Amino acid sequence: PSPTLTSFTDWLALLFDRTSRCSPSCQAMSVLDRLRALRAPDPLYLADLGSRLSALSAFLGGHAELSALARELEAVEQPGADAEALRLRAIEVLTALTGTASAPAEARRPFWKRT
Repeated sequence: PSPTLTSFTDWLALLFDRTSRCSPSCQAMSVLDRLRALRAPDPLYLADLGSRLSALSAFLGGHAELSALARELEAVEQPGADAEALRLRAIEVLTALTGTASAPAEARRPFWKRT
């Protein structure tokens, strides 16, 4: 059975940070924020994310879209892999699965800086 958006967010949060006092939605947003904020794709982080998403998909009893993303991310360190395209795909898929609004990294400014 496919998880609901709320339960997916809860499982994603549990997988990434079990010790955080932040709510599951907050933790899922933290993962998305980190992906959006990367100025240059970090293949090591993306591969790790792929491994975690693969475990999450297995735990949920299989989730086709999540499993496909996990496989792609796990292969990011292979020659010819486009890390930036994979980062953008991860943002797209996780945004859709968590039901969060998508905001381009360029549009977000630190709250303490004035324009």
